[in-house]
Amino acid sequence: EDMFSITGLKYAEATAAQGEKVTLLREPENKHDPNAVKVVNGSGQLIGHIAKDKAATLSPRIKEMQEDLQSQNLKKLVVEGTIISVSDGYQQSVKVEIKEISNEANDTEVEVIVLE
Repeated sequence: EDMFSITGLKYAEATAAQGEKVTLLREPENKHDPNAVKVVNGSGQLIGHIAKDKAATLSPRIKEMQEDLQSQNLKKLVVEGTIISVSDGYQQSVKVEIKEISNEANDTEVEVIVLE
């Protein structure tokens, strides 16, 4: 499953248009939810958060993949999304892709990880 709901839009710093690219970032310091995954736009402004029930599984998976890659020191993990619905003021849908990007300067290989 690679479709997620973004919630908390009324608390956002910015809105996202359908088709806009966004980045998902773990937010373990979030006082309401240590599994929080925030969604930011290209300028780093907060759009919202992945719904809590989905973040509970997504955040640990991202953490585990990041730790695996850090131990290898070869690639970095990027979690990107594409907004696929118009906001109703409360939530919005995002299609998520997790990518491993090589740290080698001459290596542009990107491996997309399929979410299940």
